[in-house]
Amino acid sequence: MIKILHLVNNLGSGGAERQLLYIAKYTDKTKFAHQIVTLKDKSDWDLMFRDTGVPVWNLGLDGFKPGFRMLVAMNKLRSYIGQERIDLMHAWLYHPNFYAAVLKTFAPRQRLIVSKQGKNFWYTNLHFILNRYVYRVADGIFVNSQDLKNSILSYVPSAERKIFIIPNVVDTPPSYSTLPPELTEARKAGRFIVGVVGRLCMEKEPLKVMEALAVLKERIPSIMVVFIGQGALLGVCWAYARKKGLENNVLFAGYQQDVYPWYSAFDMYLMASSFESLPNTLLEAQAMGIPTVATTVGDIPKVIEDGVNGLLIRPADAGAIVDAVARFYAEPSLAKALGEEGKRRSETFSISRITDYEDMYLKVVEK
Repeated sequence: MIKILHLVNNLGSGGAERQLLYIAKYTDKTKFAHQIVTLKDKSDWDLMFRDTGVPVWNLGLDGFKPGFRMLVAMNKLRSYIGQERIDLMHAWLYHPNFYAAVLKTFAPRQRLIVSKQGKNFWYTNLHFILNRYVYRVADGIFVNSQDLKNSILSYVPSAERKIFIIPNVVDTPPSYSTLPPELTEARKAGRFIVGVVGRLCMEKEPLKVMEALAVLKERIPSIMVVFIGQGALLGVCWAYARKKGLENNVLFAGYQQDVYPWYSAFDMYLMASSFESLPNTLLEAQAMGIPTVATTVGDIPKVIEDGVNGLLIRPADAGAIVDAVARFYAEPSLAKALGEEGKRRSETFSISRITDYEDMYLKVVEK
């Protein structure tokens, strides 16, 4: 039995946390025993993880000043790892990666996998310097796309032998017969519903979607864009909607723990991001058979073949969004065909691929 400690900032609805949930639920429990430590306080998702039988321990570093967080974390983690006799640490994303690497520096026999799940467009020089240290210390580096592997090798070429590429897996439920109440009337009224799932932040380009909506409203009066997620740009998007008279054409639904009923209500899915790796939400939409439009960033072009199982558009281009959405609206038979092909191809990312994680853990432990 291999005992694995997963170190995360906190448990939430992000892509990394969703993959961790699948690992907790579906990896072979006769071979792997998972435990989770969060750097921050409890979250609503803690209970969901505990329901899988995986213990969750919160360090609660939110209340400590930055200068003391590292000291507190190191002291607690060293004690916990010693008591639990952990075989492998798997750190998820930037801060947990760094904390785990420092811990391994003082305990070099401790096996460590670090993770990268998103683009480094926000990095400063300090981030790159610390990442070089993290990647050199780690025994394995987990990424979910070739694009992310390439970004690491661009400044740490010696890391190639450590990198494991494991595409995100998707646990698709059966279709839903009951739609979210917020969209039931919209469907009855024949609204054309465009779904956008993700944080309302710069890299997701929600304002480009709003700009496109202002044009599409004139071409498709029945259009309704549904944003699922929260973020810093919510207020800006609302202000734009009021300025352009789009209040009846947009719904900001906020965070939804179960997004699949919402997918079932969409006529199409739109991903307008200017930065992505291999986004969970895109794979989920494809697995649900929803006609999909997405930008040519990260590994998205490896998932979507333009005109075959979706439409690809240039990033940060409101005009391209307008053309693609209008095309799906005008050609429902095309949208249906592309959605069906997307669903067929999504089997590549089925939950059966969870064994790829198991293989990675075994290889790193046996090094």
